[in-house]
Amino acid sequence: MVPEDAAGVSRLIRETFLGFVAHTYRPRGVRWFLRHNTPGGLRARLRKGQLVLVGEAQGRLAGVVAVRSGSHVSLLFVRRELHGQGIGRELLESALAVMQQGQAGLECVTVNSSDHAIPFYRAVGFEPLGRSSYRKGMKITPMRKSLESRESEG
Repeated sequence: MVPEDAAGVSRLIRETFLGFVAHTYRPRGVRWFLRHNTPGGLRARLRKGQLVLVGEAQGRLAGVVAVRSGSHVSLLFVRRELHGQGIGRELLESALAVMQQGQAGLECVTVNSSDHAIPFYRAVGFEPLGRSSYRKGMKITPMRKSLESRESEG
């Protein structure tokens, strides 16, 4: 993502979040999430050095994945009408490749999944680390994906 993409990416996140996730959050969590994913909030992620990748399909913005702290997936959203077409998986695989290039020996990746996304994360190899709970009004399930060491592939 480049700063000029922020408005469109923010719109995609907002629409998808409100359609699939917001109903599981407390009002405080909805406000917090939306406030941190405005165009300005997304540009701030870039300034902090967070990885934010966007995907396109059919000539338009299709999805976004963001990573903080080098190994934590903090966002993954795909436009509603494009669900089930492999875009989320491709975005995640691209982010994993960048993470592994930047961190030799990276052993795992984490995510705090919404209820809606748990089946997707399970399908791509994440396992729950505990029960769902609320943090800042947001209902999340902590999950982890173990990565194979490149050194053991030889």
